[in-house]
Amino acid sequence: MKESPGGTYYRFQTLICECETHAKRILQAREKAAPLFPLNPETYSAITDEAVEHIDQLVYRFTKLQDVLGAKLFPHIVSVLREDANTLTIYDVLTELEKREAIPSAESWMMLREVRNQIAHDYENDPKTGSFYLNLIFNKSTEIVQFSEHTINFIREHILPSLQINK
Repeated sequence: MKESPGGTYYRFQTLICECETHAKRILQAREKAAPLFPLNPETYSAITDEAVEHIDQLVYRFTKLQDVLGAKLFPHIVSVLREDANTLTIYDVLTELEKREAIPSAESWMMLREVRNQIAHDYENDPKTGSFYLNLIFNKSTEIVQFSEHTINFIREHILPSLQINK
């Protein structure tokens, strides 16, 4: 059953709000954690509890933003653009989004997804691996925020205007 234009509009607005909140928190956590980076195994082992709070927030919000974009927003965009959206693989979804310029690059998204998958593993007991992946998350955090902003701008320019309902 197809969602009404009003329901689709509301769903997009909700997802946009969620993405913007995660992006804002990423940037705040990144700013607070910036003096610690780049990490190495020695500095990683000496991180204070207060610093861990900022790093954990950065990792958590990176993961959440990646999840909301990849699992909710991207499929929702494609469901508006294509009737057969529910039969597409993630690769097909990303290719469609890139073709329509809703995302900057399918390949870049897959790399962000891989970073997210790697950091999902427990990194706390291995300073070498932990410092490597936290540096990667720190460096990629602005990229995922830019990805989100790009996609949100696409939605606001190309999708929401056609869904607006008369009040």
